[in-house]
Amino acid sequence: MTRESFPNTVLIVTPEEQDINHIINVLSEGAYNYITAKTVVEALSNITYKLPDIIISDLALPEIDGLDLLRKIRTGIKTRLIPFIFLSESHDTFDRIEAYQSGADAYLMKPVIPEELKALTKSKLKQLNEFYHLSVTDELTRLYNRREFLKRFNSEIHDTENGIISLALIDIDHFKRVNDQYGHQMGDNVLMTLGDVLKRHSTERFFPARFGGEEFVMLFPGLSSAEAKSKIDEIRDELKGIDFKTGNREIFNVSFSAGIAEYPAMGNNLSHLLSRADHALYAAKEEGRNLTLVYSSVMARNDRFWEYLKARKEVYLDSNGRDLVTGACYLPAVLEEITNLDFEIKSIGAMHISISSLIDIETVRGIKNYHYDMENIARVIMASCGNHFPSDTYLSMADIYEHDFFVLFPSIVDFSFNVDKFHELCTEIAGEIDHSLSGNNYGICFSSDVVYFEKDSPWDLIRNLKKIREETLQRISQSPETNGAVDTFRTILRPDSGDACNVCSRRFCYDLRTMKKSFQYAVITDEKGEHAVLDIAVHKLVKDVSSLQRFLDCMKNVCSDNRDIPVLLPHIHNVPMDVYIKHAATAFSERELVIMVNEKGCDEVFRTVDGLRSGMPENFSLGLSNCFIGNNILNIISMTELRLLSFSEHSLRNIHLFRERIKVINGVKIFTDQLGIQVMAENIYLEEEFHVVKDLGICFVSGPYPEHLMERNGSG
Repeated sequence: MTRESFPNTVLIVTPEEQDINHIINVLSEGAYNYITAKTVVEALSNITYKLPDIIISDLALPEIDGLDLLRKIRTGIKTRLIPFIFLSESHDTFDRIEAYQSGADAYLMKPVIPEELKALTKSKLKQLNEFYHLSVTDELTRLYNRREFLKRFNSEIHDTENGIISLALIDIDHFKRVNDQYGHQMGDNVLMTLGDVLKRHSTERFFPARFGGEEFVMLFPGLSSAEAKSKIDEIRDELKGIDFKTGNREIFNVSFSAGIAEYPAMGNNLSHLLSRADHALYAAKEEGRNLTLVYSSVMARNDRFWEYLKARKEVYLDSNGRDLVTGACYLPAVLEEITNLDFEIKSIGAMHISISSLIDIETVRGIKNYHYDMENIARVIMASCGNHFPSDTYLSMADIYEHDFFVLFPSIVDFSFNVDKFHELCTEIAGEIDHSLSGNNYGICFSSDVVYFEKDSPWDLIRNLKKIREETLQRISQSPETNGAVDTFRTILRPDSGDACNVCSRRFCYDLRTMKKSFQYAVITDEKGEHAVLDIAVHKLVKDVSSLQRFLDCMKNVCSDNRDIPVLLPHIHNVPMDVYIKHAATAFSERELVIMVNEKGCDEVFRTVDGLRSGMPENFSLGLSNCFIGNNILNIISMTELRLLSFSEHSLRNIHLFRERIKVINGVKIFTDQLGIQVMAENIYLEEEFHVVKDLGICFVSGPYPEHLMERNGSG
């Protein structure tokens, strides 16, 4: 497959509409896409978001002439090889010489001879394609390289509307042993042979590439993961049947392992898909090699669970000086990296994003849950930028004290030529981030601008970025500090409160095996919707026995029917546990009751319960709520009699993006299975989260997605 398999993009730059129509008409027999611009500023703006394959430009342009456009094109790493043809009415020899000295590929006089323009365009594109082929081909195997694969995948995503694409990651088994035993020349022979086998199985669309070392990748547009697995198994069997002969007439065979992931079911962009294919490849290696596996979320195995819990010894920064929570570098380090890029930068598009928590997560649910959220938000920001912006993206922390972010877009093209377009893109990115955080009880504020980049004046750049950040902070100061749902809940604790059902609603946890209702609980309802923050409200507002009794009356009214389904109640921090148990057991005398103790304050609670164990009400049991993964959790689980363990919604948010987090949760799940403790996942919003939870074998699930699933299936 070559670059010529895809339509070439022609950028036409001229202020004359009739010239644009004439050029398009002349080139109409070729397979071209067209971009048009009437000024240099418009042309540079177009190039920022879509690189053309060839540029045809008038020499005389309004405000800035075509020579300035050409000089800017020739200074960029990604643009300097684009063929550039001038059209001009000038017969001046010096104009022609200056055009060629500036890097023009051709200079044609108007009126243009159609056959000359047609032949010249075709010839220059052919030369570009030949050079391009050399630049994107692996020298040893003659397969395409990693860079071309990444580009081809993005092209397939663009062309595959509502379709599927499967991706296979291939790694030769024990390749180091081949090099050590038979020499690197024989190792190269093995690589070339696998390359030949892959090429024999490739088509115009089944696209193989060498990813690096002994690792290869193959793209299967239109095939499901099961169909791609069948193809890869054929290739694996063919390679396994080839005899390799050494100089000593010794014969040996090689095999490979492969992991497969499918778009969009297993990942909605390339980084997600490669990550999942890598998980499957890792699992295939662990299962004994010479195997092809399709990704499943439980492939983040438990073999390193204990080591992982002990590995995070840093407190503030990791070993590379990055923020320990998000993994992002701080602003000066990122600016240093941008300064050392190997292409000229005139300006940087900058976006500042500040995160505001709408509820007091740290105090009630623990700092670890807050950290889970920040880690997730950093991933969401990068994914959203990748979906909307073709430029390289750099994420940094604004400072060491606050979790707010700078996203920087250095580019070969000066963003200042179209600042409005940059602001529009940042608004789209912010909108997608905000949507991705729906249900997380976080809001975002952002500001964006284009700053000039001068290597000799770094502090000017820092000051300009600070101004962007200050604009954001001013807007944040107008945001509410707490969720209105808490104030709504306050009304039911008044002695003269009305119907609690107007303030709270009942929701269910479902058994994943049967999708039947297994537990019931309450959420707060206000004019903005429903909020799973009852524990936050209780922590703030239930302070004594009288407010406790009104709270329990409210819960009893909300859960008045479905008496055979156990009721989940939040732990109340400000009321002694023995008092809470006594009043709750009386209020729900004919119901099974589970008090979900927050892990943050569970030590004291469990000591109290152990002291009361002989006199505990029969309808009462304990659960562990908002469970985050720390070094003490195993002791808590093993030493306490629990009815239910509920993983924190924060630890499960976008869980499909976190291999290590899946690994740790899987480890805890295996441990709870051994102890006979049932496990629940809280507040699941996304389909991807739901599938990971299901693959992990978690028993129960609550939240908007399972409720949507029940409504869609017409059951409940």
